Amino acid sequence: MLQNLFVGDSDVAMVFALALNTSRLETLSLTTNPQLSDRFVAHFFPLLDTPDLHERHVSVAGLSLKSAPHIVEFITSPRCQLHTLKANGNSLRIRAVRSIIRAVRRANYTLIRLEMLATGLNDSSDDSAASSSSEGEGEAKGSNQSWTDSEVELKRILARN
Repeated sequence: MLQNLFVGDSDVAMVFALALNTSRLETLSLTTNPQLSDRFVAHFFPLLDTPDLHERHVSVAGLSLKSAPHIVEFITSPRCQLHTLKANGNSLRIRAVRSIIRAVRRANYTLIRLEMLATGLNDSSDDSAASSSSEGEGEAKGSNQSWTDSEVELKRILARN
Protein backbone atom coordinates (compact mmCIF):
# COMPACT_ATOMS: atom_id res chain seq x y z
CA MET A 1 0.00 0.00 0.00
CA LEU A 2 2.76 2.36 -0.93
CA GLN A 3 1.90 5.97 -1.61
CA ASN A 4 -1.87 5.62 -1.32
CA LEU A 5 -2.14 9.07 0.22
CA PHE A 6 -3.85 7.70 3.30
CA VAL A 7 -4.43 10.31 5.95
CA GLY A 8 -4.74 10.01 9.71
CA ASP A 9 -8.53 9.92 9.72
CA SER A 10 -9.76 8.04 12.80
CA ASP A 11 -12.75 6.45 11.03
CA VAL A 12 -10.55 5.13 8.22
CA ALA A 13 -8.06 3.77 10.78
CA MET A 14 -10.84 2.01 12.67
CA VAL A 15 -12.45 0.42 9.60
CA PHE A 16 -9.05 -0.59 8.24
CA ALA A 17 -7.96 -2.21 11.53
CA LEU A 18 -11.23 -4.10 11.89
CA ALA A 19 -10.94 -5.36 8.30
CA LEU A 20 -7.39 -6.54 8.95
CA ASN A 21 -8.52 -8.31 12.11
CA THR A 22 -10.73 -10.58 10.04
CA SER A 23 -8.11 -11.21 7.37
CA ARG A 24 -5.21 -13.63 7.12
CA LEU A 25 -2.84 -10.96 5.83
CA GLU A 26 0.76 -11.66 6.81
CA THR A 27 2.53 -8.51 5.57
CA LEU A 28 1.25 -4.94 5.63
CA SER A 29 3.24 -2.08 4.15
CA LEU A 30 2.02 1.44 4.73
CA THR A 31 5.41 2.85 3.75
CA THR A 32 5.65 6.23 2.04
CA ASN A 33 2.33 7.53 3.27
CA PRO A 34 3.67 10.55 5.19
CA GLN A 35 0.21 11.90 5.92
CA LEU A 36 -0.77 8.91 8.06
CA SER A 37 0.77 10.57 11.10
CA ASP A 38 0.50 10.02 14.83
CA ARG A 39 -3.27 10.38 14.68
CA PHE A 40 -3.58 7.28 12.50
CA VAL A 41 -1.31 5.28 14.82
CA ALA A 42 -3.33 6.38 17.85
CA HIS A 43 -6.51 4.92 16.33
CA PHE A 44 -5.07 2.00 14.35
CA PHE A 45 -2.62 0.23 16.70
CA PRO A 46 -4.99 -0.11 19.71
CA LEU A 47 -7.61 -1.85 17.56
CA LEU A 48 -5.26 -4.16 15.70
CA ASP A 49 -5.63 -7.79 16.71
CA THR A 50 -4.49 -9.96 13.83
CA PRO A 51 -2.48 -13.06 14.75
CA ASP A 52 -1.53 -13.77 11.13
CA LEU A 53 0.14 -10.39 10.62
CA HIS A 54 3.87 -10.98 11.01
CA GLU A 55 5.39 -8.05 9.17
CA ARG A 56 4.46 -4.37 9.28
CA HIS A 57 6.13 -1.48 7.51
CA VAL A 58 5.35 2.08 8.61
CA SER A 59 8.43 3.79 7.20
CA VAL A 60 8.04 7.40 6.07
CA ALA A 61 4.58 7.54 7.59
CA GLY A 62 4.79 10.88 9.40
CA LEU A 63 5.33 9.35 12.82
CA SER A 64 6.83 11.31 15.71
CA LEU A 65 7.51 10.84 19.40
CA LYS A 66 3.72 10.90 19.95
CA SER A 67 3.40 7.52 18.19
CA ALA A 68 5.81 5.77 20.55
CA PRO A 69 3.32 4.98 23.36
CA HIS A 70 0.94 3.34 20.87
CA ILE A 71 3.75 1.34 19.28
CA VAL A 72 5.02 0.30 22.73
CA GLU A 73 1.55 -0.73 23.88
CA PHE A 74 1.04 -2.85 20.78
CA ILE A 75 4.42 -4.60 20.73
CA THR A 76 4.13 -5.46 24.43
CA SER A 77 0.59 -6.82 24.15
CA PRO A 78 -0.33 -10.45 23.48
CA ARG A 79 -1.98 -9.16 20.28
CA CYS A 80 1.45 -8.62 18.71
CA GLN A 81 2.74 -11.55 16.69
CA LEU A 82 5.06 -9.45 14.53
CA HIS A 83 8.41 -10.81 13.44
CA THR A 84 9.33 -7.62 11.55
CA LEU A 85 8.56 -3.97 12.21
CA LYS A 86 10.05 -1.29 9.97
CA ALA A 87 9.60 2.32 11.04
CA ASN A 88 12.42 4.02 9.14
CA GLY A 89 12.34 7.61 7.92
CA ASN A 90 10.04 8.96 10.60
CA SER A 91 10.68 11.63 13.25
CA LEU A 92 10.68 9.33 16.27
CA ARG A 93 13.86 10.79 17.82
CA ILE A 94 16.14 9.02 20.30
CA ARG A 95 13.67 9.12 23.22
CA ALA A 96 11.00 7.20 21.28
CA VAL A 97 13.57 4.79 19.85
CA ARG A 98 14.85 4.04 23.34
CA SER A 99 11.36 3.49 24.74
CA ILE A 100 10.54 1.07 21.92
CA ILE A 101 13.81 -0.82 22.49
CA ARG A 102 13.09 -1.04 26.25
CA ALA A 103 9.62 -2.39 25.49
CA VAL A 104 11.00 -5.11 23.23
CA ARG A 105 13.58 -6.04 25.86
CA ARG A 106 10.96 -6.17 28.60
CA ALA A 107 8.00 -7.83 26.95
CA ASN A 108 8.37 -8.84 23.31
CA TYR A 109 9.83 -12.17 22.24
CA THR A 110 8.48 -12.35 18.68
CA LEU A 111 10.30 -9.51 16.92
CA ILE A 112 13.44 -10.62 15.13
CA ARG A 113 13.79 -7.57 12.90
CA LEU A 114 13.15 -4.01 14.03
CA GLU A 115 14.27 -1.03 11.96
CA MET A 116 14.12 2.58 13.12
CA LEU A 117 16.76 4.23 10.95
CA ALA A 118 16.70 7.85 9.78
CA THR A 119 14.43 8.88 12.65
CA GLY A 120 15.53 12.51 12.90
CA LEU A 121 18.11 11.65 15.52
CA ASN A 122 20.45 14.49 14.62
CA ASP A 123 17.73 17.09 14.08
CA SER A 124 18.70 20.14 16.12
CA SER A 125 15.02 20.89 16.80
CA ASP A 126 14.66 17.68 18.82
CA ASP A 127 12.83 18.71 21.96
CA SER A 128 12.29 15.15 23.12
CA ALA A 129 15.53 14.91 25.06
CA ALA A 130 15.88 17.36 27.91
CA SER A 131 14.18 20.52 28.98
CA SER A 132 17.18 22.61 29.97
CA SER A 133 19.48 23.96 27.29
CA SER A 134 22.63 22.51 28.86
CA GLU A 135 21.09 19.04 29.01
CA GLY A 136 19.82 19.47 25.45
CA GLU A 137 23.31 20.37 24.28
CA GLY A 138 24.70 17.26 25.97
CA GLU A 139 22.10 15.09 24.28
CA ALA A 140 22.86 16.63 20.90
CA LYS A 141 26.60 16.08 21.36
CA GLY A 142 26.07 12.52 22.54
CA SER A 143 23.33 11.61 20.08
CA ASN A 144 25.64 9.60 17.81
CA GLN A 145 26.89 7.64 20.81
CA SER A 146 23.34 7.24 22.12
CA TRP A 147 22.25 5.87 18.76
CA THR A 148 25.25 3.50 18.64
CA ASP A 149 24.47 2.25 22.15
CA SER A 150 20.82 1.77 21.21
CA GLU A 151 21.75 -0.17 18.06
CA VAL A 152 24.02 -2.49 20.04
CA GLU A 153 21.32 -3.10 22.64
CA LEU A 154 18.69 -3.71 19.95
CA LYS A 155 20.90 -6.24 18.13
CA ARG A 156 21.40 -8.12 21.40
CA ILE A 157 17.66 -8.19 22.13
CA LEU A 158 16.71 -9.31 18.61
CA ALA A 159 19.33 -12.07 18.77
CA ARG A 160 17.70 -13.21 22.03
CA ASN A 161 14.33 -13.38 20.31
